[in-house]
Amino acid sequence: MAHLFRRRPPGPLPLAVELALAFRPVMVALAVVMLITLVRFAAVAQFDPRQDRYLDAKAALATSRQSMLDQQTGLRGWQLSGDRRFLAPYLSARAPLERADATLLANTSHDPRLAALALSNWRDQQAWIDLWVPRALDTGPGSRSRSQISLNLEGKRLFDDYRQSAATLFQGIDGRLAVLHRRDWQLFWFGAIAQLLVALFALLSSRRQLRRLHGSVALPLRELLVVVRRVREGDLSAVARANGPTELREIAVELAETTEALAAARARGDQREAQLATQAESSERVLELAREFNATLDLAAASESVVNGTLRLSGFPSARVWLADADRPVLRLSRAAGEVVEPSSELLRLGEGLGGRTAQHGQTMFATDEGVGLRRPGAMLGLALPMIAGGRTIGVVELSSPQPVEVDNASLHLLETLTTHAALALEAARLHRQAQELGRRDALTGLLNRRQLDADIAEEGRRGNRYDRPWTFVLCDVDHFKSLNDQHGHLFGDEVLRDVAVTLRDGFRDTDAAYRYGGEEFALLLRETDMAAATAVVERLQSAIEQRFAGYVPGGLTLSFGLASGRGSQSPAELIAAADAAMYRAKGDGRNCWRVAEQEPTAMQLIPSARVAS
Repeated sequence: MAHLFRRRPPGPLPLAVELALAFRPVMVALAVVMLITLVRFAAVAQFDPRQDRYLDAKAALATSRQSMLDQQTGLRGWQLSGDRRFLAPYLSARAPLERADATLLANTSHDPRLAALALSNWRDQQAWIDLWVPRALDTGPGSRSRSQISLNLEGKRLFDDYRQSAATLFQGIDGRLAVLHRRDWQLFWFGAIAQLLVALFALLSSRRQLRRLHGSVALPLRELLVVVRRVREGDLSAVARANGPTELREIAVELAETTEALAAARARGDQREAQLATQAESSERVLELAREFNATLDLAAASESVVNGTLRLSGFPSARVWLADADRPVLRLSRAAGEVVEPSSELLRLGEGLGGRTAQHGQTMFATDEGVGLRRPGAMLGLALPMIAGGRTIGVVELSSPQPVEVDNASLHLLETLTTHAALALEAARLHRQAQELGRRDALTGLLNRRQLDADIAEEGRRGNRYDRPWTFVLCDVDHFKSLNDQHGHLFGDEVLRDVAVTLRDGFRDTDAAYRYGGEEFALLLRETDMAAATAVVERLQSAIEQRFAGYVPGGLTLSFGLASGRGSQSPAELIAAADAAMYRAKGDGRNCWRVAEQEPTAMQLIPSARVAS
């Protein structure tokens, strides 16, 4: 132990002294490692980066909630006073609300439970914004009618739902932060105790080892050193005597065997270095292709990038990308490229062919003249690799060739790595498309929403004016819907609205479009349709509504329609106002009929008396 604390004497030292002195830096290093580890555990406990996402989500939720309160306050103030200055908080809070919602959803997406709570909170928020705010703005200030009171009560209920879901989300985030904090401190104390035990064990072991290192090991080690130097200089005939402790005897034997294997090892090392260089080049190509896959969120472009990248890397002349259908057990052809003729069908059932069997089993499979089998290297006519994301097979990359292609294990591994990147890129593109589609649809009925209607009317107006083509806008309202809600409840009313939406959507051409305008009001955009054809469509829809709800809704269900021609230079707002006025004329004339904007009712426009609501 004295060697540990005395100063190092000048000149060469015996082996025992050198070993004793060697323990000094070891022990110092052990103490430093322990200190660094304790500091690290403390830093982790206090600044766990995983907490940042939850903290950002919590701050975003607070901003979102404050923005919603600002909007509600501004709208209520405007309704009560009529002073448009109260709308300033509502308008200024919309942009921060959208940014806060995006931050909240992004920072809770990794946690399924919080993601579900955040999505529920977002839906409650959108319900208030989509279902109440437009109607409150349309109603205007100063009204004290029963419909205004009902509207305000509905707005309060929607906003209370949002507050409740926001409070639940707050509790969920706080719970996650508490769990992380408690777990980090548990980890800290466990690591600290473990390091202390390791330090104590190292100290005791070092003291015991010092007593054993004073044996006679210097001479055998010196002889071994001489042999090692001779071998280093190229004299592979040098042999060390097996002398000293058992370990040194084994070293001497191993040294002799090592000298015999040096030449072969050098040759193998050169070969391995060449293989590593090849693998590094292939890995770089996979990385470049992965960057190409993730360069776009367009599903078609991403599929094109995947099929072309796989062709470049695989050596096969033909490649196809099949994507799993969300509703049926089939694969849909997304992209195909190469020399072989493309398949006659764009659908492939699970278990059918090489691609279908690969998707069914979720494993890499190959094809030869003898049949189909699981992953193995060798010559093959076809190779199919599953694209798996989130534990789910989202598609298959199928390679084929008229002549056998030799594929080794390294190539298989690279292709499987490439398909992993491809799966993530295609899944991201699919989710992006799905998110865009959800933003265009009404949550209850599945029809296009008001925002999409405004965009489509503006676009169709530009197209119709440029090419002088007819088109018609139709606004319709469910007759006596409030009474139906009061008698049978809102759940039944929602079911009726969904069935009305299905009937409207199925009642015209694919080129036309149906929208939920708001509440029980719907809109139709009839392209390339003049007023005569539009009235025929409306009459057909009236019949379909009556037949669908006969015996389903007590007393039946009818709709009132207002039609406006899209020709001319009127703005979308003027067109909607004209159709709305025509629809209210239809309601005033007894409901269950249609009226044309800016025209007086004629004999052609009146519906037979059997259609008029009683």
